[in-house]
Amino acid sequence: MTTSAQTTQLYQLPRRCERSQSRTVEPALRVDGVLDRRSVELVRAQLQDALDRTAAGHDLVVDISGVTHVDSCGLGVLVAAHARANRQGSRLVLRAPRPALVRLLAVTRLGHVLHLAR
Repeated sequence: MTTSAQTTQLYQLPRRCERSQSRTVEPALRVDGVLDRRSVELVRAQLQDALDRTAAGHDLVVDISGVTHVDSCGLGVLVAAHARANRQGSRLVLRAPRPALVRLLAVTRLGHVLHLAR
C-alpha cells in the first residue's frame, strides 16, 4: 500500500508507508519521509496491523532507511510499538536508520531500548 501525502513548506509527510510482501518469516514495513505529529496516525495504524500479523517469537522488521526526520511524536509511536511487540513476545527491529536518527536515539537513550539493525 503506497500512500502519497501533500507537502507543506515546513514539513513533508511520509512519502510511503507500506507492507512488504517478502518471503521472510516476519512481516516487514517500510517507512519513508518525515515521522512527526502530522504523520504518526498513518504509521501507528500500519505498525499495529503489522504487529497483529506478527507471531510471538518473531521480529517485525521496519525499514526506516528513508525516514528523513523524527520528532517526539514519531519517537513515541516507535516506543509504543516496541512496548506492544514486547508484550506479545515478539520484537520490533528498526532496519537501516540514518545517522541523524541514530544520534537522536543515543541522546534520548532510546538506543538502549529500541532494537536497531544497521
